[in-house]
Amino acid sequence: MDETNITRVMDFLQAHGSITPDEAWIYCSCYRLSAVIYVLRKRGAHIRTYRMECKNRFGQPCRYAKYVLEDAT
Repeated sequence: MDETNITRVMDFLQAHGSITPDEAWIYCSCYRLSAVIYVLRKRGAHIRTYRMECKNRFGQPCRYAKYVLEDAT
């Protein structure tokens, strides 16, 4: 992972408030979102993880993480 991925994900979080793995891949060209979130948290960002559930195209349940940037207040 390079600094570009970290910057792109943080910029996206600041602009939109949250990010999912699909959004990270499409808009930030970042495939390892959880690793970037780990680095951002180490740098002091307040990011909360929400476990989301959905159904895939075959109707089977699946889960993914949604990361939300929170105010540092």
